[in-house]
Parts: sequence; structure tokens; C-alpha cells
Amino acid sequence: MTATTQDKLLITPLQVSVHRRGDNPVYSERSIKVTVDDEGGGPFIMLESNEGNGNGLRIDMDELDAVTAAARKLISGVDKNGKETK
Repeated sequence: MTATTQDKLLITPLQVSVHRRGDNPVYSERSIKVTVDDEGGGPFIMLESNEGNGNGLRIDMDELDAVTAAARKLISGVDKNGKETK
């Protein structure tokens, strides 16, 4: 069977790492992973770190600005690409 129209492939980033210069974005204890997830009720943001602190996630004020900007970009990408697939 041959497709008559070309399928449109979308690239949607679902996770980014916020980290300081010189820190490993994957393994550093100080990196913050910002992930967009959706369990059927619409996209939401999950924050995770390798800090190993079971009492929550510690975010400095300058990190908070970067995390917020990253989260907004991820959500807007999911919203934009989600609308194109409908």
C-alpha cells in the first residue's frame, strides 16, 4: 500500500535539563530535569533532580527563572504539536 499524502513528522521536546555551566546535565546532583507529562487531563510539568533529597526539590531563585522558562517552552511545544495532530 502506498501513501498518497506524505505524513507530517513532528519533533516535540518533552524534557530539558537546567544546570549550571560546568555541571553535567544528566548526572549532576544540581541539575533539574523539567519534563512535560500528560495523563489524559492535559499537559503538566514534572521536576526532578539527582540531589537525593527525599524532602522535596531545592531550587534557587535564579534557577526558578530558568526552570519556569523551560517549562513554558515545553508546554507550548506540546500544545502546538498536539493541535497539529488533531
